[in-house]
Amino acid sequence: MFDLQQLPISAPALDEHRNYPLQIYTLGRFSVSRGLEPIRFTRKAQHRPLQLLKALIAFGGREVATDQLAVAMWPESEGDMAYNAFEITLHRLRRLIGIDKALVLLNGLLTLDNRQCWVDVWAFEQAAGRAEALLKTAHPNPEELAGVSSRVIALYHGHFLGRETPEPWSISLRERLRSTFLRHLHSVLPERARSRRSRGNLLSAPDGLLSAARAPQRSAGCLPPLSYNLVIDSFHSSFPSDRSHSPASDSSLIF
Repeated sequence: MFDLQQLPISAPALDEHRNYPLQIYTLGRFSVSRGLEPIRFTRKAQHRPLQLLKALIAFGGREVATDQLAVAMWPESEGDMAYNAFEITLHRLRRLIGIDKALVLLNGLLTLDNRQCWVDVWAFEQAAGRAEALLKTAHPNPEELAGVSSRVIALYHGHFLGRETPEPWSISLRERLRSTFLRHLHSVLPERARSRRSRGNLLSAPDGLLSAARAPQRSAGCLPPLSYNLVIDSFHSSFPSDRSHSPASDSSLIF
């Protein structure tokens, strides 16, 4: 596996998170930072509030029904008991992250305020959507496409909550994001190969990219196999003078 702090990414790729009081990382790991300082979660009692935060993001993070969250988190509890547990856990979560305005409960709907919170999943999907829109144009701007694609790859560090055992409520988003990432590679790498001007800026990715390229396409079965040689060629073009960055051929990470 690879860690956020060890990735060779360009500075603009993740700089926008600095503008938010709270930063939440869920791709390939789980981490929450307040004011750019990681919040340390050490006590077992903090497990449930953090699970609620993860479930909220898994369900979209915006106007998620409290009933949906209660059923997902306490499936064996009856209605009132589940909702009471939800209220207590939400209170504990607010205290844990220390930013009251980050979580907005209104008319039975819970929202993670995007004015207070930066979430890597949201940034990834936004960047992937922008790249897809560029590719649909007749003549995509190579420099813009390279920049957007670099951001997509920099943000995708692995599966949603990839270091944890999947919960029933996390699987759908995990598979959707993985499929989005693989489709991005299939779409953008050939375009990069056709555009010499953008070859030096698109990829600065860890070994996980290569593992993703070679992994069986179980959840995205309609995709053709991604050329391992194409990924290698693109990776080397990112580091033309330093072959020490070459990904290991036996890489077997989280994909």
